[in-house]
This record gives sequence, structure tokens and C-alpha cells, in this order.
Amino acid sequence: MEGLTYIFMILGWATPIIVLHWVVGRRALLDKWPHVVVSVTMATLYLGTADVAAIHNGVWSINPEKTVQALSFGSFVFEEWLFFLVTNILVVQTVILLYDEPLRERALALARRLSRS
Repeated sequence: MEGLTYIFMILGWATPIIVLHWVVGRRALLDKWPHVVVSVTMATLYLGTADVAAIHNGVWSINPEKTVQALSFGSFVFEEWLFFLVTNILVVQTVILLYDEPLRERALALARRLSRS
């Protein structure tokens, strides 16, 4: 079970926010899904590749006892790529939701109602 430490930690902090994004902004995210896919993919590939280079060159290291070795090889550590993937999903979805006018108007209306209470 110790080999799943990083995976559980990554999914534990990211999943609730990703689910919340989809609960409140499903329409906006579905409308922009190609943008989400391209943006997340490009950023994850860039950061993951930079991470592989950094690990390979000894800039930092990952404790192999806390990773799933079957999913990692050489300087490629699965959990690092998972971290970049979910972080990029959080960033891209947040930006899309912040720029969605109808969602912003609903949020402001809710804030006004709550402030009157």
C-alpha cells in the first residue's frame, strides 16, 4: 500500500475541486472541451518532459518506495505525470469557468443573496 502514497495524495487534493468544477460548470466545460484537452495535454507533456530531464540529471529524486514501480521506468515517474495532469486540469478548468459570463453572473447573484442574509 505504501507504493500508492503519492497517487492517493495527488488524487485526494485534486479530485474534490475537479468534481466541483463539473458540478457548477458542466455546460461551460463541455462547450470548451477541445480547449481543455489541447491545453491540458500540451502543458502536461511539457512539464512531464522537463521533470524526466530533471530526475535524469539528478536535480531531484522521488522515493521509489512511495511510487508504483510497475508504472514507472528510468527517469519517468508515473506519479509525477499524474500530478502535472491533475494540476493542469485544475488550472485550465478554473480559467474556463472564470471567463464564463453566465456562470459568473450566477455566482455574483448568489453572493448578493448571501450577503443580504
